[in-house]
Amino acid sequence: MIAKAYDAPFPDASYKMGPRAMPSHVPTTSASASLAQQAAAWQFFETFEKPFLCAFADDDPVTKGGDKIFQDRVPGTQGLPHTEIKGGGHFVQERAPEQVAAVISQLIAST
Repeated sequence: MIAKAYDAPFPDASYKMGPRAMPSHVPTTSASASLAQQAAAWQFFETFEKPFLCAFADDDPVTKGGDKIFQDRVPGTQGLPHTEIKGGGHFVQERAPEQVAAVISQLIAST
């Protein structure tokens, strides 16, 4: 059922080329084409003082540990109850929606 929802906006496979190319835009080396955009994004986040809660999945092979980078660099993370979503995997919103919703609700209620 969920897989069909991901396919819904695409009339055929040729329309999926953009999403399929997205991972190649993650700067992983000093030669990555999107380094300038990544630097601009960090310039923004390093001055972001609004509440910024980290809630990464504990078993995501792609982003696990990324929360520490944000907590070190984003001022808005200070003093918030950062958490790990248990068993959320890479598609945390699908595998652990109740946990994600609870974390968001608690952030809204506390800020």
